[in-house]
Amino acid sequence: MKRIFSFLLATVLAVSMFTGCQKTPASLATTDNNLKQPIEAAQNSGIDSGMHEQLNLPDRFTGEWTGLDGSFHVSADADITLPDIDVIPTAKVTRKQFSQEDADRILDYFIKDNMLYKDLGLNNQEAQELLEKYYAVQRGELRISEVTTDHTIEELPEIIARWEKYLKTAPENSEVLSSRKFQPHAIFDEEITGYAYVDDKTVYVNISNDADGENLASIYISGYGTSNICNYQYVDELQMDVDVQMSEVQALQQGDALLKDLGIQNFICNQSRTIYYNTENETGYELEYVRTVNGFPITHNDFYCYTADGSMITIPAFDGSASSENEFDNNSSWAYERITVCVSKNGIVYFRWCNPYSEPLIQMENAQLMNFQDVSDIFAKMIFVKNHYWQENNERNGYICNHNVEVDNVCLNLMRIRNKNSYSEGTLVPVWDFWAKTTSYPEDEQYRDIVFDGSYYEIVLTINALDGTIIDRELGY
Repeated sequence: MKRIFSFLLATVLAVSMFTGCQKTPASLATTDNNLKQPIEAAQNSGIDSGMHEQLNLPDRFTGEWTGLDGSFHVSADADITLPDIDVIPTAKVTRKQFSQEDADRILDYFIKDNMLYKDLGLNNQEAQELLEKYYAVQRGELRISEVTTDHTIEELPEIIARWEKYLKTAPENSEVLSSRKFQPHAIFDEEITGYAYVDDKTVYVNISNDADGENLASIYISGYGTSNICNYQYVDELQMDVDVQMSEVQALQQGDALLKDLGIQNFICNQSRTIYYNTENETGYELEYVRTVNGFPITHNDFYCYTADGSMITIPAFDGSASSENEFDNNSSWAYERITVCVSKNGIVYFRWCNPYSEPLIQMENAQLMNFQDVSDIFAKMIFVKNHYWQENNERNGYICNHNVEVDNVCLNLMRIRNKNSYSEGTLVPVWDFWAKTTSYPEDEQYRDIVFDGSYYEIVLTINALDGTIIDRELGY
């Protein structure tokens, strides 16, 4: 089965398992792509992608289809979104580690010439002061709640024993210098980690290279997040009125300037959303940047879950980091590249760049795409092949779970696909992404309580625009 790294996505899928909505292995619905095939298909195709009218594009993508014994209904009344470019490139990329030069530029920008420190926990004096408070609780001079809210009075003897033991080896200082050079790590290959004091703020740094996982550079101001996530909520998901304290233009100016100062070229902001910082009572913007090849953006996508009350949960899924059960190494992954920049009235408060690519090596300046009518025919057939497991689940569970898929957008995007069993090299190819809202409901109302009462908004099918093969965005091929 696919490995999914998002806890929230795993939770949603776990709910589905109890509703007859469990997925079967992705290999049943995908084509085992070879890196040479997309290039050969582009060379043999007969349509010039620079002339969009020759793709036989309709004004809108429309249609109605029903399958899987009538339990799966698909309708489409969709915009067709094309990139604002004249030619469609293909290119090769490889996995890139952060170099020391990359790290130096990031450190120079965010912490300047300030020292980088490593946190060692409470020092000797701080530990002794805390222990004295627990002794006071033991003598009845303080209540346990005045010292900690995480423990009860029954745990006091154990707490005192633990801190007495810690005091024997507690460091004299709670922080020591941390190197600004990459150091070996027990889990990752190497990392630079620590924090610095910059203009009365504490700035945390985590830059790491991991051949089997993520190569990650994460910088954030204390209170605004962790190395994996910024501490915010999307304003459009809040049940409250929020006064946005800056304009989107101001945020974009700061984000664009940041990438320029870091020497990160050929990226554009693909998505901007207004956010609310939970702990700081501030608003700002989350900016998602993606790499471009000859002006064509390499897109990634999120998974949106709508609950019964109409609220939306955004899950960064389908990031290419999953692996099928028959791949040679299920402990490895290679998620798509993405840069996230969060801006508030205090400036850049969060920066995260994961899985950078090497500079794309152009294979074809202007690839040739399939006729869109052929793509439409492939969609009409493969949307049911890809979702065949719903019918199997119905037969196994003994009741019918119906599914409505409403396609509202079809986008021509550039996507990185990897060769199966390779987590270090990939090909950038044009694809058609079909976005849709999917709603599930039981045919028999007595099963209503065990079927997810909400809907998903996601890419329901990705078709290689060069050769018509189906690509699984979770697996990345």
